[in-house]
Amino acid sequence: MGKNVKRQFPELLVGVVEVSPKVFERLLVETGAGKAYLRRLLREMPVRLHPLVEGVRQDGLENLSRTLTGLSEVYAVEPKESRECVLESKRHAQILLAKTPGEAWRKVVLLHLNTWLENPSIYPVWSRLQKQNAASL
Repeated sequence: MGKNVKRQFPELLVGVVEVSPKVFERLLVETGAGKAYLRRLLREMPVRLHPLVEGVRQDGLENLSRTLTGLSEVYAVEPKESRECVLESKRHAQILLAKTPGEAWRKVVLLHLNTWLENPSIYPVWSRLQKQNAASL
């Protein structure tokens, strides 16, 4: 498919309700696109994404918390895949923090990622408490 991935992409999603990891792998093969580009395209589409497909969103606290909470739920069934997904996100956050060391947001992202990695099942409660604490300040 090559360069026309974005234009032809909606055709590949006809009838797809949720993009599972299996569907994601099929799309990678059919499009020849990279994982990051394919994820970005999928996030723009009106289709539900499995937490392992959506990955960890670092574009705001709500998305960060929502995607990590989703991965906490998946962790019970697919611990290795969930952990790899969060570790990949942590590597990206560390690279971005190294480029802009004073950026406070990247430090918040890393706090959330590290908390998830320490105990994925506790993360949803911890995140909710963090939000409540921030709202009370």
